[in-house]
Amino acid sequence: MAASTALRGVRVLECTHFISGPRCGQLLADHGAEVIKIEPPSGDPARKSPPIRSGWSLYFAAHNRRKESVSVDLKQDGGRLILRRLIEWADVLITNYTPGPRLPRGVTGQPPHRRGQDLGVRPERRRPQPAGF
Repeated sequence: MAASTALRGVRVLECTHFISGPRCGQLLADHGAEVIKIEPPSGDPARKSPPIRSGWSLYFAAHNRRKESVSVDLKQDGGRLILRRLIEWADVLITNYTPGPRLPRGVTGQPPHRRGQDLGVRPERRRPQPAGF
């Protein structure tokens, strides 16, 4: 990737599934952002979506190129701690999950408190929430 990409140095944490969320992260990665995708321990279900060629899902590859993936068990305290630390690390947090069973208790997708600030997106952080509708 060229050194002069528009989003070089931008750190993105992607907690998404299906088309709209992964596509959003992929576009940011295409423009130079460092994107880390969170997957469950069993892997993103899209990894098994057809068409499959040489053991790889072309669907998954098309929406997840130029990303790093991290398997995190969000049902465990340690997994939730990892997620919170990654949220702190990120400049951009992409989510397209609805609150409830997809996000573990105590993890809202919002950055943790920072020196007394309100929960929510810190002013310099962006949080796209792509939806399919």
